[in-house]
Amino acid sequence: MKKTISVDPTVFLERDMAPLSQTNWYHTNFSTLLQEIERVRNYLENYIEGKKNLQTVTEIGDDTSALAQLCLLFNLSPFERDILLMCAGMEIEPYFHSLFAKAQKNHPHKNYPTLSLAFDALPGANWGVLSPQRPLLNLQLLHIEPGLILSQSPLYIDQRILCFLLGEYATDQELAGKIKPQPPQTNLHLLPSSQLSIVEQLITIWSGGEGRNSYPVVQLSRSDQSTKYQIASATCQGLGYSLHTLDPAALTTNPQEVYQLGKRWQREAILSNSVLFIDCDS
Repeated sequence: MKKTISVDPTVFLERDMAPLSQTNWYHTNFSTLLQEIERVRNYLENYIEGKKNLQTVTEIGDDTSALAQLCLLFNLSPFERDILLMCAGMEIEPYFHSLFAKAQKNHPHKNYPTLSLAFDALPGANWGVLSPQRPLLNLQLLHIEPGLILSQSPLYIDQRILCFLLGEYATDQELAGKIKPQPPQTNLHLLPSSQLSIVEQLITIWSGGEGRNSYPVVQLSRSDQSTKYQIASATCQGLGYSLHTLDPAALTTNPQEVYQLGKRWQREAILSNSVLFIDCDS
């Protein structure tokens, strides 16, 4: 039986932090996040006072911020961004809980964000956020607690996404133990010309994509596992991607769990600029 390896690439827009040191970027990033959360707080207060929020803010002041990059990576609309900020505000600013209660008829137990509140209080509301094609819920940037009425159920931001917004590295616990990051190879210059030719072909294929969804899965065959891994690693280094590996033996036989794992990886690949190497015959 012919052995195969699959490599799944995902494109990531790199953050340009060159003008700032990491420490300065961290403080600037947090300041930008607080400013954007404050803007959403003003929307909520206007709504409580009976004022309409008609003006949609399309630009973020600092385009190197994690928030700006998240919006670019997932193509978030201003409305989706503000829902995300509303949920982030609940985690970062304690007074948001009382705002949510006031905005929902002073109900003491409704001190959390909901889709209904977002549609009422935020400008640019669009039911398209619930579409399976939109990333906010599809890629689990946010979660909705189960409830009888979807629009009235509590919303909360995913921990991985909150850490990304804060500029903090975090491991997705749903992927831990199944998908593992791999260090760059140091001896790739020793690859024979035949293997380097394959690497160049892969770089050409993936460099020609026009979006994250246009990058094909690549199957490597007729070589031993080590050679395939070296080819994948060299390709990632050539494109500036990180390489992760998945052991199929770690997968469950439950189709729904496999589907959810795929969604989590799709999100993680976008966030961490990564490619997944799957040894289908290990």
